This record gives sequence, structure tokens and C-alpha cells, in this order.
Amino acid sequence: MIKMGGRGTRVSFYYTREPGAEGQILADQGEGSGRPLSDVLDRGPLPIRAVFELIGALADVLTVAEEDNAIHGDIKPGFVRVDSAGAVTLEGYGEPRRGGRAPEGEPVGVATDTYGLGVLMYTAMTAQAIGAIPKDYDGHDDTILQRLAGVDWSAIQDKRWFDEVLHFLCSMLAFDPSMRPHPLDVANIFVELSHQIDGEDLVDWARDNIQDDRRGRPRGQRIAEDLGGPTSLSGPISNNPTGGFRIAASAKGESTAFWSKEKIAAMLAAEDEQESEQEAPRRESWSPAAHPPPEPAPHNEPLRNEPLRNE
Repeated sequence: MIKMGGRGTRVSFYYTREPGAEGQILADQGEGSGRPLSDVLDRGPLPIRAVFELIGALADVLTVAEEDNAIHGDIKPGFVRVDSAGAVTLEGYGEPRRGGRAPEGEPVGVATDTYGLGVLMYTAMTAQAIGAIPKDYDGHDDTILQRLAGVDWSAIQDKRWFDEVLHFLCSMLAFDPSMRPHPLDVANIFVELSHQIDGEDLVDWARDNIQDDRRGRPRGQRIAEDLGGPTSLSGPISNNPTGGFRIAASAKGESTAFWSKEKIAAMLAAEDEQESEQEAPRRESWSPAAHPPPEPAPHNEPLRNEPLRNE
């Protein structure tokens, strides 16, 4: 996709996260392969395990894009593609942005894209747009809680880590960009959580539901095998000496200080523990009133057990 602007030619580029644990990510110009997520969601929501893997894959993309000083600024289903092998593409990088769904109204860094992932997760789980969100602090947080209360969480509602995951999702959708987690935290958490959920994974779901759009690269064909990097790209990726396929930070075992691998493992290990009815009775339903999320914390501060909004 090449756009002409007042200063000359603008080249749009994309990142594709290949399926599998290897974590290979490709950057190239134009459009990726697969079907737009917006088209796929016309048939209904994705299975929750597939949603978690989708969000983890996109968060992996954001960590690589940040290395290239590339901010998307308006993540939405029309910019996301999934091919029949389960590869996930985020396209539209390099295009001008007038604003997005984040309350700041314009890209302010990778935190704006973290917010976009939170909105996309809601849409993928419900096949519905999140709708208008007020731009004031209290109205924003009240609306976010109302939207999340309407999601069908039954597939994971009995998990010991359910409340903490809801809190984490609220932090992704925090009003203040500085309070949102880093994309690497999002990748590590949702990839690990997907292993804890039964049901159809992203690869199986894509195989059964995606017919590839061949306008992009043919499925399975790598067009940037030269690790010296493509030389025809403009924008941040043209200056990246690694180029070609790179390994996502989560696949390399990297983590932030706030959500370390040990902390994530401890959260999930609780699922294997036996609990008495007195210690943890079975949940009937989740609601903001019953389980108020904490104020989201930046990735270098501990998560606090406080309401999302100020009292």
C-alpha cells in the first residue's frame, strides 16, 4: 500500500507473527496475507483460547515494532489479518493517524497500542464493537467496567487466576497511558494463559475458518529470508540492521521486572492447588461490583488491590 502525501511517497508496512512457539516475526511493506479480522468476526466471536493467542501474538508484534520506533496508533479489526495457518498480521504502520480509541486521542507511544489491544480483545470475544467511550476519567472507567461485565467469561470463570486476569485487562484499558502494562507483559501473560484453557486454539480455528486472501504473500512463503533485511522499505524498519525474521521477546524468555516469568508462573501454579470450599467457594458470576479491579499499575510498580476509579 503506497500513499502519496504532501512530502512525497508514504509506504505502509506490516508485521506478521508466524504461528508456533518459535516466535518469528516478519516486517515487510504493503499488506499481509490472510483475512481481515473484521470480516471473520461477521460470523461470530473467536473461542476464548484463540483470542488469548491472538492478543499474545499481536503483543509480540508490538514489542518488535517498539524496537523499530514504530507506533501503530489505531489497532482495530480492519488492520489485523489471520491466515489459514494461524499467522497474525498487524498492518497499517506508516500511515498518518488522526486519533484512535484510546482516551488520549492521538498516539503517545506504545501505551496507546496496548489500549488498542484491550479494545480488540473485547471485540474478538464478543464480535461487537466496544461502542462510544467517554473521554473523562470517571465516565471512561465506568463504561469499561460495564462492557467487561457483559462479556461471556464462562470458559475461564472457575479458574483461580480469573480475577487477576480481569484486573490485568482493566489495566490494559486504563485511562492514563502511564498506568498500562508493557506489550511484553501482555504477550507473556496471554500466551501462558492460553495453555491453561481447554478448547480450540488459534491454529485449529484458523484452519477451519479462514480462506486466505491472496492479495498478500502466499501462505507459508517467506519473502524476507535474507537476514540482512529488506532494502526497499521506508520508515523505521529500513534502519533496522537485523531485518528479515526476528524472534519475539516473549519467545526468547524475556520479561519485564513487574511481570517476571516467576510471577506469572506463581499466578498460574495456583490453578493446580486444591482448595477448600471455605477458602475459595465456586463463583456464580463476575461483575464489577463483586470484583472491582485494582487501579492499573505501570510495569515497574506492584499491582495494588484498589478500585480502578478514584473514590
